[in-house]
Amino acid sequence: MEMIEVIDTAVKVGLGALISGITTYKVTKLNAKTNRENEFSKRKSETILFAIEKIEIYLNSFNNCYSRLTGLLSHGVLPGTLTDTQFKWYKEADKEIVSAWKERDIAVSRLKLIGLNNAAQHIANIGKLEIEFRQMVIFQKKLPSYEELQKISKSLASSRDEIYLLLHKSIEQNS
Repeated sequence: MEMIEVIDTAVKVGLGALISGITTYKVTKLNAKTNRENEFSKRKSETILFAIEKIEIYLNSFNNCYSRLTGLLSHGVLPGTLTDTQFKWYKEADKEIVSAWKERDIAVSRLKLIGLNNAAQHIANIGKLEIEFRQMVIFQKKLPSYEELQKISKSLASSRDEIYLLLHKSIEQNS
């Protein structure tokens, strides 16, 4: 075999090995990137589901407070100052919402962590609504009118629906 044939064979083998190595590297790098993206999407969806569970605890406790007051109205209690007995009965439900603040705050921080600031803002809006609600009932010991409660209920439902829509869209995009 002549020297030129040896060099020619070596170049062909070396070139094939080089092409194979580069291809393997590129495919491996692409697979790793895809795996990272899939893992991130999975974790983001899990975080959203976790936040929804926390939000539900908060919203259910808020709804329980609302229901107690509408229950009083439906039993013929007139809007205005709550009696001590009525206030004490309502205060039991209020303790639930106060203890649910932690759950709300966890949900907000998790949503912000994954960049869902709009959903977090809607939860903050519900918090502002709750402050107004508690100002009236807890600090003024006032039973709101049915119309006032309906206004609160509509605002709560609107914010809740917007949160769920935003979270649904985000989960859908991850799929």
